[in-house]
Amino acid sequence: MMSSINDNTITTTQQLSLGYVNLYKHMLSYASSMALKSAVELGIPDIIFNKGKAQTISLHELVSALQIPPSRTNFLRRVMRVLVHSGIFTNEKGYNDDKEEEEVYGLTPSSKLLLTNGNNSEVPSVGPFVLSVLEPVTVTAFHLIGNWLKNEDSPATPFHLANDDGLGLYEYWGKNTDGFGDRLNEGMESDSGTLKFVLKNFKSTFEGITTLVDVGGNTGTMCKMLIEAFPHLKCSVFDLPYVVEANSHNNTENLKFIEGDMFQTIPEADAILFKVCVYFDLI
Repeated sequence: MMSSINDNTITTTQQLSLGYVNLYKHMLSYASSMALKSAVELGIPDIIFNKGKAQTISLHELVSALQIPPSRTNFLRRVMRVLVHSGIFTNEKGYNDDKEEEEVYGLTPSSKLLLTNGNNSEVPSVGPFVLSVLEPVTVTAFHLIGNWLKNEDSPATPFHLANDDGLGLYEYWGKNTDGFGDRLNEGMESDSGTLKFVLKNFKSTFEGITTLVDVGGNTGTMCKMLIEAFPHLKCSVFDLPYVVEANSHNNTENLKFIEGDMFQTIPEADAILFKVCVYFDLI
């Protein structure tokens, strides 16, 4: 045993070892995110899905389908190994035509959520949401949190420091620099599509509700799906002024777009819906 900095406690070597492992896990967790991003960008889930009834693919078949240089094969293997460990793909041993052992990859429920072109009939692909969350400027803002916290003269959020325009996330989103806003809108809409299987299996959750406010509801995709399932439901999308202005033409008897600041007040309703507001408000 060895004493910790706090003399009132004792930290064992085993505990320190586990702590060290935990630090490694968090230090390198970005590798999983970036591997996932590359899989979406390369369309790997669709490639596996389109392999036919077995829906499995060998490493060398994947190299060929992606049309990447053979010299990149080992690096692709490492990327796929991370994604298998993360539960995005399955992995088993197979044999090629020369009866040589090789790795074979398949889909999991997670990678099925990344299928495009209607390949997953239950829900739309959440691939655009993956890419929008991992936008370079957004990731850069997280890198700056430590310095931003220490400097009292820093702007209101780390995101202000992460872009050349010095704008906050929502202003930058509204300005649509380099298509950033369009990609985030597409990402948010794709994520909202997951409500389809929620309604399929947990529809009773919303029964008895007559009014609902979707905080940060953007284009109103989730509200529209809820209204389709519950025609009596009155929904309000509560969002920033530029979002409301862009969607005001979508107001209907059951759907209203209301501008405001959730940190000041939220309109009253039977239910308040939050999705990913907290994540974006970290930066």
